[in-house]
Amino acid sequence: MTFDTMEEAETFYLLFARATGFSVQKGYEFEDDNGRVRYRQWVCSREGQRDPKRMNREDRRKEPRLDTRVDCQATLKKRYAPEEDKYVVSEFVRLHTHKLACPSTTIFLKCHRKCGGYQNVPFTMKDLYNRINTGRMEEIADKDADDAIAYLFVKKDVDPEVYFNFTVTYDGRLGRLFWSDSRSREDYKCYGDAIVFYSTFTTNRYRHPVVVMCGINNHFCTSVFACSTVPDEEVETYEWILNNFLEAMDSKQPLSVVLDGAPQMRKAIKRCFPNAKYRLCSWHIQ
Repeated sequence: MTFDTMEEAETFYLLFARATGFSVQKGYEFEDDNGRVRYRQWVCSREGQRDPKRMNREDRRKEPRLDTRVDCQATLKKRYAPEEDKYVVSEFVRLHTHKLACPSTTIFLKCHRKCGGYQNVPFTMKDLYNRINTGRMEEIADKDADDAIAYLFVKKDVDPEVYFNFTVTYDGRLGRLFWSDSRSREDYKCYGDAIVFYSTFTTNRYRHPVVVMCGINNHFCTSVFACSTVPDEEVETYEWILNNFLEAMDSKQPLSVVLDGAPQMRKAIKRCFPNAKYRLCSWHIQ
């Protein structure tokens, strides 16, 4: 087969792989001094094998990710033919026919069983969730704060019992954000005698701690009362959160607070919940 452009050849092989039931990744590529692609290779995404020494390291701190490669040899190679001014196929290894001709037939039978069908494409559920999240981040880039605030305003129009508050920095960025919906406020009225007050620190891409206030309901299940995102973990920031929490909960104070031991949290709780008893959670004690 011949193709006018390398992009046309790539599109063909991607459609072929999708119809056959496997996915493709780019392999070797060579360009001349003028930037023209003279040679390119596409291979199965299960091409190659993981180096065993990576799996057997004694200093490994966590379990290795699931290995999806099975040394599949399916490939398409294209080269530029100047006499025709086209790209021609120089090598084509199809999964089904090659597995029969290959001495190591079991490898390709294994690859065919794992590659065949959309339900067995070579990625894990974690890869799928990461890809979906990446797409979402690209979609909301540069407007995520505006979308979050707009969403809360819409929720409040539908449910007047939704409570939220936020601040804006001097350069027009979102500073602090606090929210609690009607279900959370009702749960606090019933189960808010003891709450857990903790922060996830900077585990998100914005490096903003997420502060959660939750408790236990009558089914011994976690009930989230309110959440907040803040740019720092200063005493004044925690006081802002707790004051909004009191306003959202009609000034009802908890009797007991479990926290993670941050001194800023303790100072803020003493000032905002002067009658509440606070304790460290067992995980931080250990």
